[in-house]
Amino acid sequence: MATLARPFVSPLVGLCAAALLLLAGCASTLRSEVTSFQRWPANAAGASYSFARTAAQNNNLEHTSYEDNARAQLALLGLKEAAAGTPARFSISLQYGSVGQTVQTREPLWQDQPMWQPIGYQHPTLGWQPGYWRSDPFGPRIVGYQTVERSAQRHRLRVDISEAGTKVFEATATTLVQRTPLPSTMPYLVRSVFDGFPGGNGQSRIVEWKTQ
Repeated sequence: MATLARPFVSPLVGLCAAALLLLAGCASTLRSEVTSFQRWPANAAGASYSFARTAAQNNNLEHTSYEDNARAQLALLGLKEAAAGTPARFSISLQYGSVGQTVQTREPLWQDQPMWQPIGYQHPTLGWQPGYWRSDPFGPRIVGYQTVERSAQRHRLRVDISEAGTKVFEATATTLVQRTPLPSTMPYLVRSVFDGFPGGNGQSRIVEWKTQ
């Protein structure tokens, strides 16, 4: 199972950064683009919260697992989930989904250059064998680059936190992957949203997590 580690965070320098997000199902990192806005109250430590769910999210085991991811992060912030039927100071909603898209990547062209072996050899049953072609002893080499179109999935998580009907925090985390399904990326998206919480107002950044 993948382990979560502290992220490396760099400033967002433009849309090109998003185009370079992870495009490999077995890579060792997952990068997410996070944008957040906040008016977080200074006296929120130890406050209670509850989850606001849509009709489709009620009694949904997949959604419950995502809430569990959020609970772990909220506990680290010192927030406490209110008991069922008890009023809570903050209301938290999770919205998520995936959309397919085609991306272009620059990939190397590898070539195994065959080499002529002019010196023959004596085969034990076939007799004398003349010179022959063999693979390059130095292995395949890059001879150029090509643009390749690949199918990918952009996974998205949005977290909204409200107090008495007024929004005090909102953040969206997205990641672009080739084969990794949404449930496998959700722990990283949740941690991306809450990393450095509450963060700057209107801040966008790239967060990178080690997954292996």
